[in-house]
Amino acid sequence: MSYANGYADWEVSPIDDDALDALLSPRPVLQASLFCTAVHSDAQGRLTMVGAFHTLPRGSAPEFVLMNLWRHDSPDSEEFRELLEMRDPDGRVLGELRASPFHLGGDTRRHFNYVRFTSVNLTALGCHEVRITLVDIGAQAVAVTASTPLLVV
Repeated sequence: MSYANGYADWEVSPIDDDALDALLSPRPVLQASLFCTAVHSDAQGRLTMVGAFHTLPRGSAPEFVLMNLWRHDSPDSEEFRELLEMRDPDGRVLGELRASPFHLGGDTRRHFNYVRFTSVNLTALGCHEVRITLVDIGAQAVAVTASTPLLVV
């Protein structure tokens, strides 16, 4: 590196086209996750979330819903599926769910997806985690991974 004229000379390696396309292509983004006791929709498709929460009592096995808001700015509509794992503070899997497929991109830039957890026995105190894997069904590949915490007190 030299500093002629006050600027550093940098050697830049060319990036290959496949890596550049992957870097610049729009990917789905998980904008929000919300735990609640139920979700209702009306005839116009409006959603009502009932009983939002972020903590659950230890020893309970309640039914609850995890609602995720996804955004995807692709001009093409793509089909996705959520895979969810509930893990205790030690990383043990307490339950797994596979949600129904849905479309994102094209005319559908945002999508609310919600899944119902049943019979998850919450015996450990502390921060549990729901790992969310969004699978691109057409490409048969993982598009996004994320997680959201759930505190058991």
